[in-house]
Amino acid sequence: MKKYIKIKIDWLGVTVHVYFVENVVEHRNEILLEKFPKLPKMKYSEAYALHTYTSEYPFDHFITLNEKAHWGVIAHECFHCVKAMLEHNDISDEETTAHMLEYLVAKIQNKLEK
Repeated sequence: MKKYIKIKIDWLGVTVHVYFVENVVEHRNEILLEKFPKLPKMKYSEAYALHTYTSEYPFDHFITLNEKAHWGVIAHECFHCVKAMLEHNDISDEETTAHMLEYLVAKIQNKLEK
């Protein structure tokens, strides 16, 4: 099963692309690189989840998760995503980070429950 969730964060001008797939590395190195060829190729042979961001696509963040990922893993990758988005915009306060993490996880949860 492959599921895609697109989340726009208008106040930062960012789109978060969330993919639930069977093989995280294969999806990242084949499917995403076709759409976004300037992303760096993953060097790992295995991964259960990952967040990808590059200056080549500063307004697109990619979270790729194994289709069986639990909420702890989802929150972990969301944290990496939030941290990168806020650092890119020179925002470092803890409260904004916490609110953004809550927002992103809740958006994913709401879309998965539909």
